Amino acid sequence: MTPIKSTEYLNHSKRLHRPKTVLDLREYNMIHAAPVEDGRPILTLRFDPHSGALVPRDPNLT
Repeated sequence: MTPIKSTEYLNHSKRLHRPKTVLDLREYNMIHAAPVEDGRPILTLRFDPHSGALVPRDPNLT
């Protein structure tokens, strides 16, 4: 069995489950792990596929 890249696995067209691109830390009870900016925690993060990191996301945007 040959290994595949994670991007190839995540972008496979026949996958049954697509990962969420927006992560709400309240769903996972991880409010304590939220980054703080201007004294307020950022509870909604977005996955950036280019950098492979979670970046802040405005919860009012869809």
